[in-house]
Amino acid sequence: MDPYMPMHNSTALLPWCRLLMLMKDANPQQALDNALRDVAPPFGRSMYIIGTPTCPAFYYAQLNGVRFLLIDGIEGLNQAILLTAGYVGTVHPAIRNPQNAYLNDAANNIVTVLKNAGFAPPINLRIGGYSTGGAIAPFVPFWVRQSGWGDDRGNIITFGSPKSTGFRNAQTLGVNDRMTRVMNDDDPVPLFCPSALDYPPIIAVVGPVHAARLSNFVHCGGGVILSAEGAFTRGVVPPTTVTTFGTNIAAWLFAQESGPPNRHSMTEYEKRLIIMEQNNAHAFHVPQARPQRAEEVQRPEMNQQERRVVDAIAVRGVQQGHDPVVIPHDKIFRWVRVGRINCVAFGDKLVTITNTKKRALRMANSGNDFLRVMQRQAVVDPVTIVAQFDSYFQFAADAGAGFAPVLATVFPAIGN
Repeated sequence: MDPYMPMHNSTALLPWCRLLMLMKDANPQQALDNALRDVAPPFGRSMYIIGTPTCPAFYYAQLNGVRFLLIDGIEGLNQAILLTAGYVGTVHPAIRNPQNAYLNDAANNIVTVLKNAGFAPPINLRIGGYSTGGAIAPFVPFWVRQSGWGDDRGNIITFGSPKSTGFRNAQTLGVNDRMTRVMNDDDPVPLFCPSALDYPPIIAVVGPVHAARLSNFVHCGGGVILSAEGAFTRGVVPPTTVTTFGTNIAAWLFAQESGPPNRHSMTEYEKRLIIMEQNNAHAFHVPQARPQRAEEVQRPEMNQQERRVVDAIAVRGVQQGHDPVVIPHDKIFRWVRVGRINCVAFGDKLVTITNTKKRALRMANSGNDFLRVMQRQAVVDPVTIVAQFDSYFQFAADAGAGFAPVLATVFPAIGN
């Protein structure tokens, strides 16, 4: 059994912790390659990118049916300043759904680097992050989808990560049900960025306007809190953490990540996980992504001509799935409000009228998902698709055709 796969047991977190610890090794790529090579043979291609002034170090490995992405914490004060500026920003605090621009840009940069390096589209992408790397992790699947690189499904496990985005944007990122955040109960970094409730003196540090904006940031997904005795409890932020930001929260954060072993260090996380394992702590559910398997044609009776056709379709399908899907902005479904009426438009035409914005947005998103998936298919017959859609709407608008309920195609009359 693969010990680096998230299992339905809290002890599976220990191998993830040790993988992230190898990011600090003198030769991290070799150390991580050796750690994963015995786990999922055949071991494929890997890449380690050292940290830059704008992006932490990260490691990507292509295994048999599994992809691993590990993201380290910040490595310099410049990164800490960028992260802090990403929280504070210059936008008015009335915006209730902010996101940290630095974290978003770093995730976009990581996906761009991997895609340009020629890696195959990811399947079963598993992401591990430490500290700031854990705050970047929720944005990675979003950019995998946006870039059309591949499938973004897979688990995310982070240790000591700070807050990353606003509540509604956290729902948009769509990782809450497959993300596990681990926090030591006295690790102060998960409180970052600090809200006025967590740390009232922050109002004096950054001013009331920026303090109000900081209070809008939340964590993606739930969290588990690890005590020094190796016990797990559920929670959003550590309960016993004490923060002393002083007057420079960027320098404070950098000191927490780069300083000597402390309650935020991976060494401390490893020690507590070992104690938890020795104490036979109760099982804790780590969200498990549904496994994805390559489709195989089980037809031993295929003749050579059929096999050539199947192989040609498979090759074309890989090409279609690898290329980014680009849909013109004027050829997509979108929500439009006309007065107090919510509509769905395609191009410059209204195609659906509904009673709620939520329903219109859901329909527009479903339509755009269909367009993106259609462009990834190996072979498409547009004539048949158009004919089938035409037949569908004819039958669906006919009360005698058996559709229940029948599609309403006439705008309702409005009385005086």
